[in-house]
Amino acid sequence: MTTDLKVSYDSGWFDKDEQGWCARQVAVRHEGETVVVREWGDDNGARPYDATTVYRVGREVAGMGLVQLLNPAGQVARYFDLARRELREATEREPFAFLPPAEYTTQAAREAVAEVLLPVARALGLAVETAPPMPLGEMRPSETAEGAVEAKGATTVGPVEWRWVRRFYADESIDWVGPQQMSVTVAAVGPEEALVSVFVQSPEKASLVLGARLEELPAAREARDEAIRKWTGRAGSA
Repeated sequence: MTTDLKVSYDSGWFDKDEQGWCARQVAVRHEGETVVVREWGDDNGARPYDATTVYRVGREVAGMGLVQLLNPAGQVARYFDLARRELREATEREPFAFLPPAEYTTQAAREAVAEVLLPVARALGLAVETAPPMPLGEMRPSETAEGAVEAKGATTVGPVEWRWVRRFYADESIDWVGPQQMSVTVAAVGPEEALVSVFVQSPEKASLVLGARLEELPAAREARDEAIRKWTGRAGSA
């Protein structure tokens, strides 16, 4: 490959909790078909780390400006972004905001979301054929959302897991969340990171998150837009 993948940068940030700079240094050496990546840094002097990884150069992904970096097993471990001149992880999570439909808390609404998410999940390579029913049990105090009660459900169908939640905040003074929330997620079982998830934060705010290999995102975005249109009757917004 004649493309130059050599680069050096710091993707760190200033963290007020650490009272200083959290360095995330990256140096990429490229020789022939081999790429050596050194990553080192610390949290304002604390928790230092220094690691070096060797990859083999894979193919350039047409139209996306990405070069595959392969692990010893020949699997895509990371990408080199030619436009950004930086490394990117093999999979990323991409949120997309939209306005939810007025009736989004019912079981029928959850099942409708699941149905429109099927083509999105398939675009991500998930082996899904049908969506399960999504009943809920008793509402209980949430373990993760203070001041809320919620009911959850989950089921595994072959290689994928479905999860759904309905949540209610009794304190209506919290004007940026709730009072009614819901979510539906379908995700790969095991180490794979492929998933698609809808979360309705409030009547005015919802998001659809894609978790996918970078190469799969363009096709999944098209399926995502169609899913939002079908569920809401309108297009989403970035």
